[in-house]
Amino acid sequence: MRFILSVVIICCLAFVSIAAETEPEDWQNNKPVARDNAFLFQTGSNLLIASYSGFLFAGRHHFSTTQALELRFGFDGRIYDDEWIDESFDDTLIVRESVRDSYDRIVRISAVYLMYFDRQSNLMPFWGIGPTFQYQYSDLENYDLYNSRTLESKYIDVGMVGDIGFEWFLLPRLSLVASYKMKFVYRWGTDINERWDNDEFDRETSKTRSFNLGYERTDLGVVLYF
Repeated sequence: MRFILSVVIICCLAFVSIAAETEPEDWQNNKPVARDNAFLFQTGSNLLIASYSGFLFAGRHHFSTTQALELRFGFDGRIYDDEWIDESFDDTLIVRESVRDSYDRIVRISAVYLMYFDRQSNLMPFWGIGPTFQYQYSDLENYDLYNSRTLESKYIDVGMVGDIGFEWFLLPRLSLVASYKMKFVYRWGTDINERWDNDEFDRETSKTRSFNLGYERTDLGVVLYF
């Protein structure tokens, strides 16, 4: 379902761009040329754009209209705070209040080489590939009056990221961009699980090492050329 949503969003952007007909000379004037630089801001989520979870800043340098290098810095943050009450009857009423707090932080840095497909239109599809680095830290705490549990996780990803997308050149110095990102990374990290059950304490530490191939995120953004 989320994959379908992302495809619909990108197709809508393409349709609107094609529908906005302009003269061919205007198309060429809007496109970047060699030595142009750009600042990019994107935001999105895991294929559900309405559910904001992070942003991406990038600087771009064009070697030509169809080739560019992009340096990216991204940050995702998620915070959850839940509270619920359990009631049980066994001769007397027992009420137990539970709380769950968690937050997740992800920082990523990438360098992506972009290749555009030049067309007689103000809409240019592109693809890109490059190295990526990501650090993720998450902390989960679940507790009530009698028990408590915490899970702390730290992960590092190193590998390659790939993009496919469209850039719509609205004005000579302004464009809109939509992209779908995949990644192939080697991940390693540590999980620390601590439990308090009445007066008993238990601590477990586990390490993870694995290769991961799959979807990273879908983004919509604005590009400003200078």
